[in-house]
Amino acid sequence: AGRERVKRLVQIAAAFGKPATAEGVENAVLRGVLTELGFKFAQGFSLQSPVASVDAEKLAGRVL
Repeated sequence: AGRERVKRLVQIAAAFGKPATAEGVENAVLRGVLTELGFKFAQGFSLQSPVASVDAEKLAGRVL
């Protein structure tokens, strides 16, 4: 029941043109589950360790 609720919330956000972001993604297993539930964006230690704001700006510049 919990997974279906989360999946529905992701769908509702998408219907409003807003992406849902999963936070606190700490491992590959959780990342896989969240992908199955429809998350296209995530943040957490398994994706990138915290960086200083100056370094974050550099990373964002590479993506943009």
